[in-house]
Amino acid sequence: MKLLIAILSLTSSSAFAMTTTYQTLTPSTGQSEFKLGLGYRSTSVEYDSGTKIDSTGPTVPISYYYGFGDNQSLGAELTYSSLNQDYKGTSPSASAKISGLGDIFLGYKGNFDIGAPTLFIRGGMKVPPEKMKANFDTGDSNNSSGQLSVLGSAGLAMPVSMLNIGAIATYQANQDGDGEIVASGLTYSGKVKGGSSYTMTIYGEIPNAYHPNLSVIYGRSFTSNFTVTTNTGSASISSSGTEMISTAFALRFDLTPGFELTPILAYSTPLNKDKMNASKYNDFIAGVEGRMLF
Repeated sequence: MKLLIAILSLTSSSAFAMTTTYQTLTPSTGQSEFKLGLGYRSTSVEYDSGTKIDSTGPTVPISYYYGFGDNQSLGAELTYSSLNQDYKGTSPSASAKISGLGDIFLGYKGNFDIGAPTLFIRGGMKVPPEKMKANFDTGDSNNSSGQLSVLGSAGLAMPVSMLNIGAIATYQANQDGDGEIVASGLTYSGKVKGGSSYTMTIYGEIPNAYHPNLSVIYGRSFTSNFTVTTNTGSASISSSGTEMISTAFALRFDLTPGFELTPILAYSTPLNKDKMNASKYNDFIAGVEGRMLF
């Protein structure tokens, strides 16, 4: 442990200039970083069968990190969201809600000077606030995966001409978790398995007063399944993996010393709509995030 602390100390005190961007911001030694966001999400999916699902609602991300070293920090991140879903093309039309607290991230993020590029590391655990719950009678469900997961990210950022460019790779390994479904008035408990994922983010940021930042993200999630064992046997409900491509644009406005405001626009769509039997899939998010240092 003493050797690790020494290495971190030597690396973070390098003489090279640190390159930081919206994706890699960290608090300084003894500094607290608090972020609070408010976004609105609108998703529209049209299936080959003629069914259309529109999902809309707010999302509220919150995070807190404390800097224990130069650009090294420990903290937590969580998101609450509530999406109303309207089903069209069904007889009769239906509605449902997906709401609640998502999995909570507890871990580390930090930057290291390694020469011309800056190395960004983020890692920790995602803890489910409760078991996964879905009601097949009403269509309602919560946002918790019910699975403990281990997450790790590594990336590089460096100045190139008038830009700061970078890339970040992330992998999330899900452990077996607990779930509960309601069907025909009966409650079934079982195990949630699989669903691990990885993402690759490439971005560029102009280092001026407004820090315009454009990113492209590729994400891949693997098949997950929920297995129930009863007196008459077992049944499994599977969810196929998805491949998503996303793009996001953000600006940062320094309103006062220690406080900045960041408006964000993002769009996502799957690359494997055919495997989802979907003809159209559009996911938009617009929001604003406040970042306070104290």
